[in-house]
Amino acid sequence: MAKYKITDKVEKEWQGKKFIQATLVDAETGDEFPNIGAWAGEFSGEFFEGELEKSDKGYWKIKKPKAGNPNFKTQQIKEVMDTKRQDVARSMDRKEESIALAGAQRDAVLIVINLYGAGQGYNENEIKENVVKWRNWFLSDDFRNVPPF
Repeated sequence: MAKYKITDKVEKEWQGKKFIQATLVDAETGDEFPNIGAWAGEFSGEFFEGELEKSDKGYWKIKKPKAGNPNFKTQQIKEVMDTKRQDVARSMDRKEESIALAGAQRDAVLIVINLYGAGQGYNENEIKENVVKWRNWFLSDDFRNVPPF
C-alpha cells in the first residue's frame, strides 16, 4: 500500500452527498495525482494509505479492495447457523427445566394443602419447609424412577 500526502482539499457535493476532491502526492516518489475524489471521511488527516488506479476514462481514482476469500460469506453463514442452533438447544433445555420446576412447585403446594387441610391452624415455617421438601422430591431422580401406579 502506498502512502500519499493530501493537498488542495476541496469539499464538494454531488446529489446531496458530500465528498472531498484533493491532490494526492506520493510520499516516496513525489508524483502528483490531481482531482482524486473520496467520500467525506476517507481523506481525514494529512495522509492517505491505499492504492490508486487509472479508470477507463483516463483519470486516477481510489482502488477498492476486493474480497480475499470467495467462500467468506458461506463461512460466516455457517458460523451464524451453528451459533443459532446452540442457542435454540440451550433455550429448549431452559424451557423444559422451567416447565418441570413450575409443575413440581404446583404439585408440592397441592400436596401440602391436602396434608394440612383447609382452615386449620398451621405453622408458616413448617408449611414452607414441606413445600420445598415435596418440590425437591418431584425434581429428584427418586420421583422419576417411581412407577405411576
